[in-house]
Amino acid sequence: MARSSSSKVTVEYHDPSGIFSLLQSELETRLPLRNLNWKSPSRPLRNIDALHVEFVADAAASSGATDQSSGIQRSTSVRSARRQTENLWGGSRPAGHRSASQPIGDSPVKERRHQIPGLRETPYLRLFILRCDDKEAYKAEHRQQLKDWVKRVSSSATQSTSALNKHDNHDASEWMIIHVVIPDTQAASEPRWTAAKNDPDELAERSKGKTKWTGKGTTTVFDKVRADFFPSNKSALERVAQIRLPKNLVPPVFLPKTPIPAQLSETTQEQENAWQDLVAKFKTLILQSFDSRVGQYEEDIREREAQRALPGWNFCTFFTLKEGLARGFESVGLVEDALAIYDELAAGLDATTNDNTAFLGDMAALRRELMNLSSLDGAPDPETESRILDLLDSPLDISRKDYRNLIVSSTISLFDFHTYIFARQRLLIYRLGSFEPQDAPPESAQTPLSATSDKTEKVKSDEQLQHIAEVCRRASAFISSNTRALRKEMETTSGLINHLQYESVVQSVAASWAYTTSDKVLAETSVSLIYSPSGGAETPMDPGFNFPQGANSYPTRRSSLMTVPSATPKSSVVVYENERYASNADDGPLKPATAGSGLAELAASRGELCLLQRRFLEALALKKGWRAGWAASDKSADTGQLIANDEDDNAGKRDRFTFLNSEILDALKSVEAFRTAYENITDLAIRHLMLGSRTAAVENLLCDLALLKYQAGDYSRAAQIFQKLVSKYTGRKWTAIGAEMLDVYTNCLKVLNRKDEYVRISLSLLPRAHKNRDSRSTSKSDPDVHHPKDIRLAELVDFFNDVTSPFKAAFDDLFSDLRIETQIHHFDDRDGFSIDISFHNDLDEEFEISKISLKLASTTGPVQDLLAETQSAMTVSHGTTHARLVTSASTLGLFSAQQLTVEIGKLHFIHSYEPKQKPTPFGFAERVTGKAKTEAAGPILMVYPRDHSLDIRMRSCPDIHIDTKRSLHVEIHMGDLNLDDISLRLRPATAGLRLHPQDATTVPPDPITINVDNANVVHFASAANVKWTLQVPYTLETAQTNLVVKAEVTCKRNGQAYVYFVEEVVSTDLLLDVDVNDIFKPETLFSRFSIRPTTGEPLVLHSVDIKGSKAYSVTALSCGPDLPLFEKQPLSLACKIRQQPSWTRKDTLGERTLDLEIIYSSLSSVIEGEVTSLLDESFGASDLAPFRRLTLHIFRQLFIEAMSTQHLEDAVLLGEYALPSYSDLGWSAYLPIYPISFRLRLESHLQAFHTEHRILPLSTSSLPAAYRRKLAIPVDVPSISLLATARLTLPPTPSPSPQLPSLAVVGQPLPATLTISFTTRWSSTPSSPTDKKTLTFTIPDTPDSWLLAGPSTATFTATEDETTSFPLLLIPLVPGTLTLPSVEVHLATSTADNDTTAEAAESQTPLMTPISAAPSSASVRTVLDMGLLSPRGGSGQGISPGGRSAGPTPSVGTAEGVYACETNYESAGITVLVVRPPGKMEVGITEAVSTAYAGVGSPSVGSGLGVDLEGQRGRMGSVEMLGIGGGRVKV
Repeated sequence: MARSSSSKVTVEYHDPSGIFSLLQSELETRLPLRNLNWKSPSRPLRNIDALHVEFVADAAASSGATDQSSGIQRSTSVRSARRQTENLWGGSRPAGHRSASQPIGDSPVKERRHQIPGLRETPYLRLFILRCDDKEAYKAEHRQQLKDWVKRVSSSATQSTSALNKHDNHDASEWMIIHVVIPDTQAASEPRWTAAKNDPDELAERSKGKTKWTGKGTTTVFDKVRADFFPSNKSALERVAQIRLPKNLVPPVFLPKTPIPAQLSETTQEQENAWQDLVAKFKTLILQSFDSRVGQYEEDIREREAQRALPGWNFCTFFTLKEGLARGFESVGLVEDALAIYDELAAGLDATTNDNTAFLGDMAALRRELMNLSSLDGAPDPETESRILDLLDSPLDISRKDYRNLIVSSTISLFDFHTYIFARQRLLIYRLGSFEPQDAPPESAQTPLSATSDKTEKVKSDEQLQHIAEVCRRASAFISSNTRALRKEMETTSGLINHLQYESVVQSVAASWAYTTSDKVLAETSVSLIYSPSGGAETPMDPGFNFPQGANSYPTRRSSLMTVPSATPKSSVVVYENERYASNADDGPLKPATAGSGLAELAASRGELCLLQRRFLEALALKKGWRAGWAASDKSADTGQLIANDEDDNAGKRDRFTFLNSEILDALKSVEAFRTAYENITDLAIRHLMLGSRTAAVENLLCDLALLKYQAGDYSRAAQIFQKLVSKYTGRKWTAIGAEMLDVYTNCLKVLNRKDEYVRISLSLLPRAHKNRDSRSTSKSDPDVHHPKDIRLAELVDFFNDVTSPFKAAFDDLFSDLRIETQIHHFDDRDGFSIDISFHNDLDEEFEISKISLKLASTTGPVQDLLAETQSAMTVSHGTTHARLVTSASTLGLFSAQQLTVEIGKLHFIHSYEPKQKPTPFGFAERVTGKAKTEAAGPILMVYPRDHSLDIRMRSCPDIHIDTKRSLHVEIHMGDLNLDDISLRLRPATAGLRLHPQDATTVPPDPITINVDNANVVHFASAANVKWTLQVPYTLETAQTNLVVKAEVTCKRNGQAYVYFVEEVVSTDLLLDVDVNDIFKPETLFSRFSIRPTTGEPLVLHSVDIKGSKAYSVTALSCGPDLPLFEKQPLSLACKIRQQPSWTRKDTLGERTLDLEIIYSSLSSVIEGEVTSLLDESFGASDLAPFRRLTLHIFRQLFIEAMSTQHLEDAVLLGEYALPSYSDLGWSAYLPIYPISFRLRLESHLQAFHTEHRILPLSTSSLPAAYRRKLAIPVDVPSISLLATARLTLPPTPSPSPQLPSLAVVGQPLPATLTISFTTRWSSTPSSPTDKKTLTFTIPDTPDSWLLAGPSTATFTATEDETTSFPLLLIPLVPGTLTLPSVEVHLATSTADNDTTAEAAESQTPLMTPISAAPSSASVRTVLDMGLLSPRGGSGQGISPGGRSAGPTPSVGTAEGVYACETNYESAGITVLVVRPPGKMEVGITEAVSTAYAGVGSPSVGSGLGVDLEGQRGRMGSVEMLGIGGGRVKV
């Protein structure tokens, strides 16, 4: 739906009684009309938000005396004071012409209708204001008066119907009668509204058939008016309404002399409904008139359009008719529809002009004036100048000419026609954006660098800014096209004039008109360009036109264009020094607004207008011979000046331009004034385009501005602007523009003595200077061809020699085609390697290179980077240059070329290979934290040492004692060179690893003497071809199985320094784990050690031995030598431990600790070492020895990856190992790193090796001793507070065989005796033999096998080695072999008062987690902590002290916290053979009296249960048992 901004229609009223003024105030409060919906068959639904209404008296009322006596005045819902000097909405009208803003009643003479529809404006609705106080007056006077008025207004709407003019709806209008009821009259006492039956809350019109008073008629005045003027059919509109006025609002002069008492009064709701009814009828009738007019206009337009091809068809008549439809849309607020019609008319005018079917006038009068002006030698005639200024001063003022009459008469020129259409389009777009154009150009448009504004303006909404931007865009196109139209209108073929002078005057007039027009649009569209850094500033939405009736239709201007910061840098500091730009907070331009926003669009379109204005200013200045920017640079012989001819020679030209406006004249007063104006417009355009995100246009303008600064001698400002543009222009390969701009830029830098920047820019000009040297001689005769100055590299080197820090430039500035060979070359007589490179010199001059260096970055090597460089200076000329770079470093790993530096004096030309970011699952987070994986970007080189150079290998120490500090073995193989001043530096590369070189020692029998300085650097001296080992202790903060250690060896030979880098991954994994299972006996401790691999790979166990100590003697079972050890087949070592007779509890922990010594070999290490030795021997005997170190390194990695646990197990079982084949091992992937000349021989050698050694014999009994590892583990003997021995004894029973267990019968009681004793022999806390301990025994219930008669749990006290017995009765419940019930003994919880009575003993609560006496639950502990990688400190720190996997809770008061109590159950595993009894037997439980042990003292007598046994022969016997309960048990 179309959005309405402001609208106005005319409503004419006829008020014979002069009472309209009584309705006026209340009526205006309900205007404008809101939310009108209009639907046409040919158009979609339109919504009119607000429709303003202007009330005017009709011609008869305005000419009579009644108007003045009654105070009737012209009323409008839009009271806006239009400008007197220039009416932007149409200006003043010619005589006899009336617009919608000119009321009909203003002229007593009836307006004559025009023959062309669309040129007249008539009311949409006519009102009759009726005052009728009673029915008699209505019958006598008012009825006829209303009929005559209705007849007159109906005939006026159709009076144009005739045979010549059949159109009757161009001025369609509706009529309506408003009955105004005055208080204290008879009409006021008549009812108007009543309540409906069905809905008493809703007010409705009184129906005609009701009787209000008995004996009287109910017809009212309002009923009679409605009856006389009621619609004739159902589709007709209701045209009668009634308004009752309150008495307090009616002046006394209007009240009747004889008042009639009021018999009824309307409520507030009834009065509101009456006004709503009136407003609703207004909307309906006005839209009805509008619909009729639109339908008539569309029909006429279709008819005229169909006649376009007929001879005599006139576009001007068609334009007038179609514009009438557009003005109709505009009058009701459908501005978008009106704008669309004007767009169609503009396109139609262009099409008609192109096919020469338009009948238009021309600008002959102006052409004659310009012809006269061109023939004058002095100043122009004042009248001529006035007429020209009339064209230039107000180019868009449509009130300065009667454009519509010119269009109707077909005498309008094409230039004026386009001007009128654009002016109308511009005003409609302003209304769409609810924007009031400004009166004067903003200060910032005149002085952009210094203008400020103290006022504030309400920020425009994005929609408003979009509409204002649309005006600017259309203005740019209009000014360009209409300037051409103006020049074409001025064309003449007269031979009476000087055509050169005339053409100059015409172009000056056209440029001045275009400049003035663009300045006018810029002034109108000036708003506060408020920018938010976020790009989406939240601006308050404009409230639109929600103003009270009678207010100004358009918002008033509150501020001019806010001054934005200058687009050019203001500071004159050095912008580039020491490879970086100086940061300045004031040199930043505006940040662009959000792309596509209204602010960005408006700024961009205004910037285009500024560029258009600048172009026409250049054209005017060119008439005086002045040029600026690049135009001046092309013609300038000397730099730093603006081209200008002699002032005296241009005096005549200056005088001839006096007809131009004052702003242009001021800009053309002098060269300096022109330069200032040109710079100001350029700066204003830059700021607008920058805010509008027009980056390319801003760069072009900045280039112009920089050249202006240069021509003005402001070299600092020019250099700052050029600095921001150089990279952008050169990056786009605009060689012509770039070379010229760089040439100017270097001049600025040289004057400012900015050496870094000067050299940087001059280097970029060197290749262009080389290319242009040959072409300079051929183009010397052409003065328009610009050549960059001749620059030599030697001059730049000399110019920069006096600086302290070198200047770094790009390698591509001078050189190209860089190639780095990926194969390194070794030397025969020294260590290190060399690399060959080549590059092309693009300059045609010869110069000397001081040094070339190449930095290699490590990808997998032990050192971060290496540096290779030339040995001496070299001279290069144009063409390809080869160089060899040498380094004295030796290492092994992959390196990539990272940076090449060519040094020429203090100029360093660098070529860098930037690493590429490798995408990871955590891409963004990885890049932020700096952990992103990178891959090499430059050439990859495999660096490896010479065959007989120094070599270092590191491995874990093979002799390990858990209680001592761990150490590494650093094996150093001295090469074949005699080295001096050798120093070794070890660096940990694993977190938490601490090396201790100060404690390092040599491994015997090596005679090497070492010296460690304060920096932990190991210094030593050794002869060539010597192999020795250095032992270095280390500690770890956290458990690690693999340690990364880096070694760096520096030395000298014949004054040359050499360095060797090594990185090794040392495995500290012990590869095995040891557990122990302990079983305590009163005199002996039985322990079983279980040894198993931890990595899954099989081991070879050469020997296992456990040694006793001062406190304990150990007797172990023998273990065979060289036993294979598998993960699923661990080795068990059983031993018996007894206390020494001299043992005391005061012995230290070391005296009580046992030593477990294990000697074993890793099968994978043995096989890897043996195969590597075979491969080493094969290479040593061939011509491939230079690649031995590299090949062995690759083989170790491939072999370890190919080795699996299954292969190792098969090798142990089969006694041989199958070596993978050449292809299975993957050698082919690594062959490309070798030189091409050796690849075939290397491949053949490796294939032969794999074929020859396909099967390797393996015997576990003859493994080399070099691979054996010795592990010493301290084992602590666990201590317990108390060891209880329990035994359950049965009486002897007959048995069929001595091999069978005791015999019992199901249900037959078996008397048993439970004996318990304890000892503290295994406790580390000394105790007296007479000390009593409180113990508790528990016999777990076994309801599926045994029935216990006796105490299942009891608490008692005893001394050490004292035996305590308990009588029990066991009854087997099922037949079969039954194991005796288990018994658990533990320390009881002590009471607060140490009460030892039987009652206290019974009340004590035993521990709920006793230690089982079954052998299967004996304690199992780990004696080898795999996380232990440093010696333990204190008493057993780091070693598991024998803690059980599920031990009991320590008893209260124990000191060890290890085992509180252990049960030695001697009856564990004893069984009884239970058989079924003969016949039937019943087991009954009865009450009985029996003896029971209460826990303390002698047994006591208590109540219990008796068991009756009955068989087939009667009662067999009874047994008394302790307990409670009842029932019988049958078996």
